[in-house]
Amino acid sequence: FYSVPHFGSPVADVVPPGAALQRLARISPAVAQLRSNLPEAEALNATLAARHKLDPELRVLSLVETEPLNLRDYMAVGRYLTMDIVKIQSAYPGFGEFAVLEAYDHVNIVKPAVRAESAYKACAHFARERLKEAEADANAGL
Repeated sequence: FYSVPHFGSPVADVVPPGAALQRLARISPAVAQLRSNLPEAEALNATLAARHKLDPELRVLSLVETEPLNLRDYMAVGRYLTMDIVKIQSAYPGFGEFAVLEAYDHVNIVKPAVRAESAYKACAHFARERLKEAEADANAGL
């Protein structure tokens, strides 16, 4: 999971109810589905946790940003309006690998500019390790 609020986001908690108000506020319908304590999100997380418990070899990597997002870059708002989009305590599902990436906000964590950035390196390393495991399994006839 890449900067996913497993247990909700404060941004979604302030989204106005109703599709018309969300369109007016230029809020994605997907954001509205990330409210805290949302039964669907809790069910999804429970399903993933159960799957991981049944198969501890299932690899999960969760990354989280540490910097608040400067909303003025994305909305017509004041100069210094910032918000934590995914808080650390919401980003970790309770299992798997977890990386807290310093100096990343919610946008630049998912769009590393160069391969030398820690966000890119963390995902690339994770993917390479999974490929090695798959190759070893294939060679062993699994």
